[in-house]
Amino acid sequence: MCSLRYILILPVIVLTLSLQAQETPEDFVSLDLTTLSWDKGVVEDLGYVSDHEVETTDIYSRALSVPFHYSGPAQLTFFRETSVPGEDAPLRTPVANVNLPNKASEVLLIFMRNKQVEAERYNVIAIPRDKSSFPRGSYQIFNLSDFPVSGKMGDEIFKLDYHGKKVITLPLQEKTSIEVKFAQEEEGQWELGYSSIWSHYVNKRVNIFVLNSKDSVSPIDVRRFSEYVPE
Repeated sequence: MCSLRYILILPVIVLTLSLQAQETPEDFVSLDLTTLSWDKGVVEDLGYVSDHEVETTDIYSRALSVPFHYSGPAQLTFFRETSVPGEDAPLRTPVANVNLPNKASEVLLIFMRNKQVEAERYNVIAIPRDKSSFPRGSYQIFNLSDFPVSGKMGDEIFKLDYHGKKVITLPLQEKTSIEVKFAQEEEGQWELGYSSIWSHYVNKRVNIFVLNSKDSVSPIDVRRFSEYVPE
């Protein structure tokens, strides 16, 4: 009888130890999240679980959200809750999933509506943006277009591959104007797609997204979102 009990208990112990071994510190994160909706309007009251508590957040398209803290699994799920007659617990319907980097202290989440399905569903891009690598007075550029781009900000010239990113830090001046240009590479040739003069502020950092343009004359569209960063 003792041998039989040992045989039955042993697999349970092995399974428990196996599950504990799978739960490594890398599976959990504690960081600040900022959100941005790529589509017009506001995504309201998306639910998520942080530190074992259900929280909700609104996601805006005209500006970055105020950072909020998240503590939990690195695979973060956003959901909708609906009440079910006769049930105490609401029904949770996942609408977005994203894997968060485990070595970041701050991450930007960009929500893009998945228009290929009728139900509410979002594709999410997670972009690390720690202040140590993206400080005040700097510009973080993301190439979300379908082609390589070259750029010029102030005196610095750079190139970004498809979905590449780069941080440009300018001299700490109180305020000045800088020249900004982006060009598209196609068949070994560069075609200027964007040219402008921007004001530069030392107390802000700017998120820049380079996109495909719907304008046949200018192949590049640029979106930028600035944010105040205290010292």
